[in-house]
Amino acid sequence: MWLATLGYRHSSQFSDKLFRTCPPSSAVVPSSQRGKSTPDAIVIDRESIRAHILRHSPSVSHHRRAHALNVLYLPPELCVKALWKDFLDTTNITCGYTVYRTECIKLHLSFAKLGQEECAKCVTLDGLAKKEHEQEAGRRRTTYEIEAANFKRLSRQPTVRCEEAVYTLDMQKVILLPRIDQYKECAFTRRLVCYNLTLVPAGSITKIHPAIAAIWHEDMAGRKGQEVGSEIMALLRSGKLPQTTSMKIRADNCTGQNKNYALYTTLYGAMRRRLLPFRELIIEYFVPGHSQMAADSFHASIERQMKKASSVFMK
Repeated sequence: MWLATLGYRHSSQFSDKLFRTCPPSSAVVPSSQRGKSTPDAIVIDRESIRAHILRHSPSVSHHRRAHALNVLYLPPELCVKALWKDFLDTTNITCGYTVYRTECIKLHLSFAKLGQEECAKCVTLDGLAKKEHEQEAGRRRTTYEIEAANFKRLSRQPTVRCEEAVYTLDMQKVILLPRIDQYKECAFTRRLVCYNLTLVPAGSITKIHPAIAAIWHEDMAGRKGQEVGSEIMALLRSGKLPQTTSMKIRADNCTGQNKNYALYTTLYGAMRRRLLPFRELIIEYFVPGHSQMAADSFHASIERQMKKASSVFMK
């Protein structure tokens, strides 16, 4: 009777169908394949996705040195969804948003707007103060801040002697040009990585002697020690500096640019051969984490002007 519930009127129909599914050389009943069949998997070319992401030339951060080898940065105007839509429009590959986003995560892609990081030493001393050495850490923190404030106050003062010129040196964060985001066709074009190394006078001397900038892009040179040293030499020999016998430069503690043997060797050789227009060159470094200087204000004004402009190109 139970065969009738399966739709068989006679038991002979069930036995005939059972033996027809068995191979002729075997009398063993085959196992059921119900629920074991797998659908055909859709193979997605993930290398094409990675190539599309890298086509936009994500750059390495200039300020966040701890993430420089891992995190890649794209302009904050873009997003993963915009890149995914561009990938679907420019290629014939069908890809879901989740798959594209997974590849972005594997590449450690970030669209964050880079800001100023906190001083590592101050954070360490704050953690020490919260534990058992509150008074000692507070005293050391106060001494450290007073030292940094005194050096910053001295760096803002203009030149005291007429024989000495005081300048601040800094490199602006990476600039991606051109900026033509108002055109949809140009939103996903490859950007050119540009660098801006600036010498800005300290104090009120800025009104008399303007700032000097050296601008180049990735096709001309990078930002290693020897390349930055060449740009500093070009600034010092530009003929736009005041005629003094002594030059004092104040910079931050960026080892790859301002604190390396390639830079020291270049400047030492130039002074020995008398290739620079002054007899004495002094380089002073700010207290780590407290390196706010006149060059930063100059770079901030450049960023404001670039935001106001509708399009920015590099000739």
